[in-house]
Amino acid sequence: TPSGGGGSSTPGYWGSFWDVTNQTAASTTVAYPIAIGLADANNNGISITAGNQITFAYSGVYTLAFSIQFVNSSTSTSSNNNVSIWLRKNDTGATGDVIDSNSDFQVPLSHGGTSGKLIAVTPFTFKVSAGDYIQIMWCTGDTNISIATIAEQVSGPHIPRTPGVIVDVTQVASYPTYTAPVIET
Repeated sequence: TPSGGGGSSTPGYWGSFWDVTNQTAASTTVAYPIAIGLADANNNGISITAGNQITFAYSGVYTLAFSIQFVNSSTSTSSNNNVSIWLRKNDTGATGDVIDSNSDFQVPLSHGGTSGKLIAVTPFTFKVSAGDYIQIMWCTGDTNISIATIAEQVSGPHIPRTPGVIVDVTQVASYPTYTAPVIET
């Protein structure tokens, strides 16, 4: 069993994940789970299942932070350039949407032949039980907006590839498993 958990001298559970595929929205009326295809080989207690479910092997309080590279190829000033990103827990439908977890971002329009770019970054801290999973969901008001990986730049200064998605999850506290006492009135 991996070691971890709050208060001990051993590191807590953690996971580092990213994705280098380009992800598009076929519709402005559908929410999509963000794909997460790659993982650090040394992750401890957190994994990706089903290609988009951040799955927790151990109960605790965790902080999840994401960085998502959006690009917008639209030049239309009348388009809706907003992207919404939120968390979904243990469910593939809207009933699993985590209350108050949405963040809205406006992705700049394309200009001068160059797509507009925005990196959306948001941290969340929450409690999970062993076996729970979290999905990062997104939707957009314009299908010209996508999640894009930007290729490595080899001419001029070398710049490494920019993954379309980066997700880091770190345990910040553990909590005991117990049965709550019955309070009589």
